[in-house]
Amino acid sequence: MQNSKLIQILKTLTQEEIKEFEKFIVSPFFGCKNFVFKFFKELKKYYPDFKETDIEKKTIYSRLYPDRDYNDGLIRRMTSDLINLSEEYFMYKSFKATQMFRDTCLLDELRVRKLNNIFEIKSNNILREIDSENINSNSLLRKFFVENEVISFILKGDQKQLLNTLYSAANSLIASFLGSLNNKTQLIQNRKIPTANNNSNLYDLFLKNFSYDKFINSLDETADKYTYFIKTNYFATRLMTIRNDKDSYLKLTELLNSSKNYFEGIFKYNYYIILSTFCTDQIMNNNFEYINQYFNIIEVILKEKLFLANSSILTSSIIRRIVMFSILQKNIAYPEMFVKSYSKYFNPADKKSLINYCNAMIAFAKGQFGKALEYSSAIDLQQLEFKFEVKVLKMKAFFELDYEESFLSEIDSFKHFLSYENSLN
Repeated sequence: MQNSKLIQILKTLTQEEIKEFEKFIVSPFFGCKNFVFKFFKELKKYYPDFKETDIEKKTIYSRLYPDRDYNDGLIRRMTSDLINLSEEYFMYKSFKATQMFRDTCLLDELRVRKLNNIFEIKSNNILREIDSENINSNSLLRKFFVENEVISFILKGDQKQLLNTLYSAANSLIASFLGSLNNKTQLIQNRKIPTANNNSNLYDLFLKNFSYDKFINSLDETADKYTYFIKTNYFATRLMTIRNDKDSYLKLTELLNSSKNYFEGIFKYNYYIILSTFCTDQIMNNNFEYINQYFNIIEVILKEKLFLANSSILTSSIIRRIVMFSILQKNIAYPEMFVKSYSKYFNPADKKSLINYCNAMIAFAKGQFGKALEYSSAIDLQQLEFKFEVKVLKMKAFFELDYEESFLSEIDSFKHFLSYENSLN
C-alpha cells in the first residue's frame, strides 16, 4: 500500500491534521462506516512513516479480521471510502479558510430561504468589513461575490439601490481582474516563456487590443481605493516588464507614499521589492544617485518588517545588497547596525556564514585585511554571487597584505572557478 493514493494523502497530513481528520470522519454527519473508521485507526498507528511491512494489505486485513480469509474487494472499498473522506476533509479545510466562499454560500442560503432581515444585516456587516480592510485582488473579488448575492436579493426591489450595487460590483470585478492580470503578467515576464500561439491566446489578444495606457490616463485623481489599486498594480507591472522605466518608478513611488494605508503584508512587500530591484539595476549601471533611494526603500522594508509577510527570514540577496551598497557609499556604520539588529532574521541554515560574509566585507572596507581573511575563511555559501565575491575579497586581501604566494594561488583558484561556473555573468 506504500504507493497507494490513500497513503500519499495521509503522509501529507500534519500531526494536528491527522487528529482533526479522525474527528472529521467519526462525525455521523459524514456517514463514515464503523469498519472504515477501524481501518483508518489501524493505518494511523503507522503514521507518519507508513512502512510497507506494517501496512501491506494482507497484514492490515489480518489485524482487522483475524478469523476471516483475505478479501481484496473489502480492502479496496475501505481505501476508496477513506480517499473520498479525505477529499471532503480537504474541501472543508479550504472552505473554512476561504472567507469569500463562506460569505457567498451563507448569503445564498439566507436568500433562498427568504430570511430577509438576517440577509440584510449579514450582507451589510460583510461589506463594511471588506471596505475597512486593505485592498487586494482577493478582497475585491470577495466584495464582487457578496454584491452579486445582494443584487439577486434586491433584483425586484429598490431600483436605485440595485443600480448602485450593480456599479459597485462591476467596479470590484474590474479592479480585481486588472490586479490579477498584472500579477500573471509579472509571472509570465519572470519566466520569459514564449506563448504557443499568439493568434489564439486570449491573454496576448487582450493586451494587444486593450489600451491600458489610455485607461490609466483616464482615471481621475480622486483618492479612492479602486484608483490607487489599479494604478499601483499598473506601474508595478510596467516596472517589471520595462526594467528601465523611470517614469513608472517615480509614479509607483508617489502612489505608495500617498496611499500607505491601502496596502499591507505581502502586497506592500512586493511593491517595495519591485522599487528596490529598479534601484539595484540603476546602481549596477553606475547611476549612483539611486543609492539613497535604495536605502529609503530598505528602511521601509526593515522598519515595518514587511519581509516577514513573505517568509520568516531576510533573503540573502537583500543582505548582500545592503552590505555592498553601504560600502559603496562608504557608510560602514550601516551594515554594522544591520547585522546587530537584523541577523536574527537571517536564514538559520546559513546564518553563521552570512554574518561572516558581512563582517568580512566590513573588515576589508575598514582596512582590516587580516580580519577580512579570517572571516572569509569561515564562509560556506553556495550561491554563485557569494562565491564570486568571497574569492575576489581574498585576492584583494592577499594583495594588500603582500602575501604574494597566497595571492597567486588564489588567482589560479579563481581561474578554475570561472571555467567551471559557466553560468556566471
